[in-house]
Amino acid sequence: MGQINYLSVSQVAEELQVSYQKVLYMIRTGKLPAEKEGKAFKIPANYREVLVEVRPRKKMASKKSAAKGKQGRAKQEVVVGKDALVNNLAKAIQELVKFQVEKALGNKKVRI
Repeated sequence: MGQINYLSVSQVAEELQVSYQKVLYMIRTGKLPAEKEGKAFKIPANYREVLVEVRPRKKMASKKSAAKGKQGRAKQEVVVGKDALVNNLAKAIQELVKFQVEKALGNKKVRI
């Protein structure tokens, strides 16, 4: 029987270009096989055969580029379809008419 080689969590993190915590998370969720030895985990050297999709760590963005990214997301969220715009406009008109009728009737509640 052949001897199995093992790697440490930090070695695997370096190979996969992810954080130490990400490797621990992958072990806890079953995406990465590991055996516990004392307080540490040891990961079989052939872990790549059973590894479930790992993405490399993204580089940290500067505060300026992060702010630009937030603005970009906000702009993307504002874009809506024609139907949604028509529905929103219809609701706004309905609320305005309701407000004006209630005001004309002396703040009596009106059901439209």
